[in-house]
Amino acid sequence: MDNFNIKLLNGGFNNCLPDWSSQVTNDNCYKIYFTTEGEAKLIINDQQYELKENNVYFINGYKLQEQICYSHMDVYWIHFQPYSLFFNKILDCISPVYNWKHNNQLLDNINFTHILSLFNNDDNVKNNIIKTAPLATSMYVTSCILLLISDMIENQKKKISKISFGEYEKLKPTIDFINNNYTESISLEEIAEQVYLNPTYFLRLFKKNFNITPRQYILKLRLDEACSLLKGTELSIKEISDKLGFCNQFYFTKSFKKKLSVTPSEYRKLIILP
Repeated sequence: MDNFNIKLLNGGFNNCLPDWSSQVTNDNCYKIYFTTEGEAKLIINDQQYELKENNVYFINGYKLQEQICYSHMDVYWIHFQPYSLFFNKILDCISPVYNWKHNNQLLDNINFTHILSLFNNDDNVKNNIIKTAPLATSMYVTSCILLLISDMIENQKKKISKISFGEYEKLKPTIDFINNNYTESISLEEIAEQVYLNPTYFLRLFKKNFNITPRQYILKLRLDEACSLLKGTELSIKEISDKLGFCNQFYFTKSFKKKLSVTPSEYRKLIILP
């Protein structure tokens, strides 16, 4: 069984106003929203999704194109990423927006206000980054999100029925190897050796299963960690570049901007919003 766990990135409570509509960037994460008042609209794959008050939503931030708030929307929110490449594939296969209505019994015992206990929620600082949260609170919020995801997957089984678990199990040693060594310079041949496959065949099989090459996956891991380090530490751009195995700071900055549309320095200054 793979690691079906998640990494909590940031979260909080916000009153979204019309200027929130202009805040869309590549979020590089998935989201959970619990809307308490007002409404908004999301556009993903050119399809519109209405966000209504007192509902809970799963949102694929990787695919988000536009967000619109005409008046206001109050929302508890949390951003997260799966630890597992396979878990990420499952979430990417299901609907990009999923809705639990306010009368859904699943929500009766979920207290979304605990999100605030996890994050620095100083009213004067809107970057809500995890600092030192009680372990029980972190476990509670994580378990609530996994409960929602399991319900969502159960109700969309047809969408993931074609995913090949057998091929994934065959490739899992290579994913573990990458996860443990992504800051190092590792070759395709070294990765393929973990499952005794010809590198060319392995590359084709990996891309078929995950819609990404091993090299692209390594870059994704590095950039995901870079986002965490930029917001959660005071390490310099060069120190982060070196720590994550980029050949130089220029290539790190170029790769980061290509993926997230901002430079590392600009990302560090961004206010994290829902």
